[in-house]
Amino acid sequence: MIRTFSFSVLTVLAIAGLASADTYNFSFSGGGITSSGTLTVVPVPDNTSGVSTPGTYEITGITGTFADSNDGISGAITGLYTPLSYITPLTETLAVPVGFTTAGLSYDDLFFAAGNSPADCPGYPFSGGDFDILGVAFNVTGGYVGELFNDGNYPGFSGTVYAAADANSTTELDNPNSSGALPIPTGVVGTFTAAAVPEPGYLLLLAGGLGVLAIRFAGRAHKP
Repeated sequence: MIRTFSFSVLTVLAIAGLASADTYNFSFSGGGITSSGTLTVVPVPDNTSGVSTPGTYEITGITGTFADSNDGISGAITGLYTPLSYITPLTETLAVPVGFTTAGLSYDDLFFAAGNSPADCPGYPFSGGDFDILGVAFNVTGGYVGELFNDGNYPGFSGTVYAAADANSTTELDNPNSSGALPIPTGVVGTFTAAAVPEPGYLLLLAGGLGVLAIRFAGRAHKP
């Protein structure tokens, strides 16, 4: 009976794990830059113009904190920097399919939960990671802009290379090798993690399912 109950619990957990979360807790740390918070994402249809990778998400919101000890930035993330939307186009054109902040940081606000970002920047050959090389840009209190992006599976590094950069309204403040010249990665290299947050509805379903199972098997246990 204990084995049966355990198996049933695992089954409920497995079903709950298949839930499609739209919020991710993230954390970045490296080279003097630290950032953490949450990303809100929505699926992008596979046939959307400019998006060729299955399982692509568009970042529609971001909260958290961003700090850079190299230039004294430290504050709250107050939202995306004029987000580009591949579902409801805002500023992209066929000739310029990505956005740039006024200081020159590129961004397309795309997220790849499977870590399979494509090589979607002309002339840049590396791919892989939760972001692409274009990344996500966001506002930071004090008039600053932060960015998180991927240099992809860069030669000489183990795994995909995550990086960050920042700027004010006119100038890039911390973005090593901003020209992208090989053979070193662009930006401040660090470690990045992102974990899906289960939707509240699925958490309630999980709790309810476990409760029903507990009552059911407790009743069996008391039968003569």
